[in-house]
Amino acid sequence: MAMNSENEKKIVLINRVSHNGDPCPDGADCPAQWQTNWGRRITVGTPVTDPEVLAMLRLAPGEIAVETPDALHEAP
Repeated sequence: MAMNSENEKKIVLINRVSHNGDPCPDGADCPAQWQTNWGRRITVGTPVTDPEVLAMLRLAPGEIAVETPDALHEAP
């Protein structure tokens, strides 16, 4: 079933940086933050796997945590 343009999901890139916080090279997979048109932000980063850190976060069922460089959260 096709969505009409009013219901079409869209995301807009807010910022993307390399894993060390430098600008992301063209074509590279880098941590990124996106804004959705349904009132959410999507963050792409490295999954947190350290059991000690995960215990501190106390994630709810179904949640995951990702690490991103501080520079990702600064204005591009």
